[in-house]
Amino acid sequence: MPRNHSEDQAQHTAIGARLRYARIRKGLSQEKAGQVLGVTFQQMQKYENGRNSLSGVAAVKLAAALDVSVSYLLVGTEEENEAGGPVMGVKAYEAATIVEQLPANLRPQAVAFLRSAANLGSEATPGSEALQASAI
Repeated sequence: MPRNHSEDQAQHTAIGARLRYARIRKGLSQEKAGQVLGVTFQQMQKYENGRNSLSGVAAVKLAAALDVSVSYLLVGTEEENEAGGPVMGVKAYEAATIVEQLPANLRPQAVAFLRSAANLGSEATPGSEALQASAI
């Protein structure tokens, strides 16, 4: 039976998305994750974008470094499979992706901003008045 390359590509893309999500959740840069495998951050980008497929050995090493199961990286969770992707939500994943693309020295400020913004609708936090003023 001939292989269906579009199905293969969809699987590579899904594996890459789970890899990226787990890496961001763990707080690792693509460079640090690449060091686990002895590859460049560019190669990690290719894995995460689904352009290159992960070998079994690479999946085992990354799963251990990211504190997830190999099964999670390769297959996902039942909840994600039913939802058609990571359960964090499209906007949250987009925000995490944008923060990851910022220069390393700006990431902590961006995360602090997002935390402050998330608290705007709830109880006041130190510095939230300045954030509210800057949003007006």
